[in-house]
This record gives sequence, C-alpha cells and structure tokens, in this order.
Amino acid sequence: MAVKILIVEDDNALQEMYDLKFKQNAWQVERAFSAEEGWQKILEEKFSLILLDIILPEMDGFNLLKNIKQINNPNQVVPVILLTNLGDKASVKKGEELGVENYLIKAHFSPQEVVDKIKEVLFL
Repeated sequence: MAVKILIVEDDNALQEMYDLKFKQNAWQVERAFSAEEGWQKILEEKFSLILLDIILPEMDGFNLLKNIKQINNPNQVVPVILLTNLGDKASVKKGEELGVENYLIKAHFSPQEVVDKIKEVLFL
C-alpha cells in the first residue's frame, strides 16, 4: 500500500519543504493550509498519517485532532504527529492526552528526523 500523508500547516515554505522531502521517499502528499481544509480532505480521502501543526487559522490543531479521533474507526486509526513550535508542558500533555503518536517541536527536528519519526510510526 502506498504511503499517503496529509500535511496540515499554514506556513507555505514548510509545506513545500516537507512535500519535497516526503516525495523523495516515494510518499504521496496532500497539503492543507488550515484545519478546516484539512478536515475536508480527511473526510474525503484516506491517509496513512497526518502531520499536524497546532497554531492554525480559525480552528487550531487540537480541535482538528479531537475531530479526527472522534471519527476514527478503532480498527483503522490514522496516526497523527504534531509538528509545532509550541513546546510548553501543557501543550505537550494535551497532545498526548488526545492520542498523538508523536509530539515534535519544529526547531528541534530536521526534515530527515521527521521522516525517520514517520517511518517509526508506520513501521517502514
């Protein structure tokens, strides 16, 4: 099965960088610039993994994460990795409580390290 990743990130430069990096791994990539756009794509398509920022226009990543977890079939859970600049303990704890696979601080991880984390989560 092909790996298909949804990037929900409002920074176009970051989206393009991860899009390129993921395509180098022969992964399919969809991009959304807001939680609402991401939500629509999630309702319409099946993804192997969602890479999600927290600080997004209108609805934040935590609210999108809650929506994702509510619709996930326990037999087909889509893993979510938070990739954000929010590194405070409360945000990390909230992400963990909402069931993220990984909580990554953007400044602490290179694109290759993010790829490696995705491979760990997807057992690639």
